[in-house]
Amino acid sequence: MLAAAAVLAALVAGVAAHYFGWVRARATLHYGGTVLPRRLVRALQERAAADAFAPVPWLVSGHAQTLAAGALRPTPHVRYHRELLRLSDGGQIALDWDDEADHGEAREKPVVLVEHGMNGGSKDNYVRHFILEARRAGMRCVVVNYRGVAGSTLLTGKIYSAGFTLEFREAVAHVRAAWPGCPLVGVGFSLGANIVSKYVCEEGHACPLSCAVAVSCPYELVRASGNLHGTLLHRTVYDPQLVTGLKRYFGRHRERILADFPQISEAEVARAHTLQEFDTACTVKIHGYPTADAYYADHSCAPLLSRARVPLLCLSAADDPMTPRDVLREVTAAADNGKYPCVVVAETSRGGHLGWLEWRGLCGARPYGSWADRFCVAFLQSVLACGQKQ
Repeated sequence: MLAAAAVLAALVAGVAAHYFGWVRARATLHYGGTVLPRRLVRALQERAAADAFAPVPWLVSGHAQTLAAGALRPTPHVRYHRELLRLSDGGQIALDWDDEADHGEAREKPVVLVEHGMNGGSKDNYVRHFILEARRAGMRCVVVNYRGVAGSTLLTGKIYSAGFTLEFREAVAHVRAAWPGCPLVGVGFSLGANIVSKYVCEEGHACPLSCAVAVSCPYELVRASGNLHGTLLHRTVYDPQLVTGLKRYFGRHRERILADFPQISEAEVARAHTLQEFDTACTVKIHGYPTADAYYADHSCAPLLSRARVPLLCLSAADDPMTPRDVLREVTAAADNGKYPCVVVAETSRGGHLGWLEWRGLCGARPYGSWADRFCVAFLQSVLACGQKQ
């Protein structure tokens, strides 16, 4: 009996050592610049060292994290109030404000402008979970929905795109005018991470944000698109899911799009089975590009990262199935070499795409919380505590 108990104890200890030594992942910070405040860099280093990501034991792989984030993670209730913003090009976007944030000191509270991913919106669970984390930290969030999503009307035939920053730029200007005394920060997820990063870099020294965060950014859209043809899972799950969402979006706004862009063939859109085929049939014709690859190249944020002049945190997982590993290696190497003076790339070995579902509490009492939400909000707090912008 004692021998059996000893064997069981040794087995449990071995599994625990394996889990905590091999599976738990501390973020590696890639930053070789000298521009950011030392206090901020030190705070990030301390956070990365003290708060390792411990994935749910049955969700260790990047694919498992990615798929479970949408399928298993419950969507919390967040009550919004909506504001419609007309754009300078005749379009319109919906700004969904967190209606439950504490407005006691509204004029001093930081405002977080949240940009969601492709086919997403303020309804998505990763957006809502992040809002709850930011709210607990005393921040007020507003979701910048792409034009024509989240139940909003598409006023012109122009649809949203992978790196067109006009919507986010005009949302930032609108919020700045409405709340002139509040610090503004930007947070983007997936495709929204590319847009927020690109906006920050385009603005340079004129950027009105105190800082920004890009979560699961694809960085290089040409190679990210090509990556969707890689594995069987990419070809049968990820790519079809993306193109199905875009075709539904097209269907909702079909009359408006075709009225403004009659050169688009509805039959060609219907035949699209991949993201690249949809973009070739529709997106490039609206945004004026000769090919999908030309569109992807022009909308990628990676070539612009050296132009960021406010602190920008890019959080990526090495096992993210949507970002090619060679792209992430190039971005982290450039950050290590000081080519991005205001960018910190935080890389974890695990986490998937918009995942980082962790195992917390006694016996995993809270198995589907996101380590990324906590890490990113801590970065925002550290920047705001520094009280300066580069």
